[in-house]
Amino acid sequence: RRAFPAEKAKAWHYKIHPYYTKQPSNVVGEYIRHFCPEGGLVVDPFCGSGVTAIEALANRRQTICLDLDPLAVFITRQTCLAPVDLNAYWEAYHQVEREMKPIIEFVRKASTKELDDYELKEWYPKGVKLPSNADTGYVEDLFGRAQLIALARLRSAIMEIPNQQARELLLFVFSGILDRANLTYFRNPRRAN
Repeated sequence: RRAFPAEKAKAWHYKIHPYYTKQPSNVVGEYIRHFCPEGGLVVDPFCGSGVTAIEALANRRQTICLDLDPLAVFITRQTCLAPVDLNAYWEAYHQVEREMKPIIEFVRKASTKELDDYELKEWYPKGVKLPSNADTGYVEDLFGRAQLIALARLRSAIMEIPNQQARELLLFVFSGILDRANLTYFRNPRRAN
């Protein structure tokens, strides 16, 4: 029996998507190496951000991961995805980039009235109530009008990508920026983002 301190995640794959609970990867990896033989099966019924899945795969174990939260399953699947068709991903990325240029120009230059008058045709979570203890009533209230227009169009452009793997990876990136692309975001100069 030995004690070892929990370390903050150092590897890039633990920082690519925010999640409200993350286990220290060094502790999880140590448990896996100690309790599961190489080639063995690690089952995680609450996969969260996928730390256990990543550590199991990195340590040559098989893994089955699930969660009640569909976002947790999505994050874990995208983080553990291999191999990735980088050509298809970059092609999809550039397609979305081309589609977004005009809307980004519009929201940067538009007056408040022009933004208010803009007919938002793309889907966004309209009318979705937040918990009663939230500072605002609805999900859309978390975003400025320019943010809402740009993010709704970005999601729509991503959803049009025909290649499923590229589309899901772009949705993963989209989901990962939402915590910093809203009115509640405050950049802490002491934290590296």
